[in-house]
Amino acid sequence: IVGLDPTFMYKYDAALYQRWAQLTMGQRSADATSIMTQDLHSRTVVVTKDHQAFRQTMEAQQSFTVVYEDADAWIYQLKADATWPAQPN
Repeated sequence: IVGLDPTFMYKYDAALYQRWAQLTMGQRSADATSIMTQDLHSRTVVVTKDHQAFRQTMEAQQSFTVVYEDADAWIYQLKADATWPAQPN
């Protein structure tokens, strides 16, 4: 939902917005799973094809797997055996 209009997230919680923005730019790979699951409470992540840095970050996450791909995006889902919310590594 963040991708529809990130301004709402920024107004809600500027620090959370910064973590999300850094994540999408590939700057928070080490704690990406905890940001997605603990901070954003998300089991599903949509990455559009124009966000290659975000895709690389998601590919590095052992807790997420691609469940769908088309010409526009990848959809990642938290693996069934992953801890919810995922604990920090």
